[in-house]
Amino acid sequence: MCDDLEDWELEDFTIPNTIIQSEQEKRKLEERKLVEESDLAIAKRLFGNEDYETEMDIQNKQKTIQLEKHKKLISKQRENELKQKELAKIIREKKAAEERHNELYGEYVEDEYSHYEDKFNN
Repeated sequence: MCDDLEDWELEDFTIPNTIIQSEQEKRKLEERKLVEESDLAIAKRLFGNEDYETEMDIQNKQKTIQLEKHKKLISKQRENELKQKELAKIIREKKAAEERHNELYGEYVEDEYSHYEDKFNN
């Protein structure tokens, strides 16, 4: 093989086999890793051995935890909205009752002697 690999016009230019072999070995190693992880997961499900957790199991647990947190957050938001609506309804009813009372009996105007009136009536 020629030492001058930078010349692209060479006729006998070939890719070294070591590069191809190393890429194939990497793929085989990755496939083996996936097979072993799946075997571990199956063994865990069959025998209930919880000492080994695959990355997928950990990711699934994290996703479920995040979903639960999100659901709790949404339920808290919903709960707060319901409380606010309930409070607003109570305030509206109170104002409506005051308006009805004012229409029937007139508005109460406090003057300097009204506190004596309260003491006398109670």
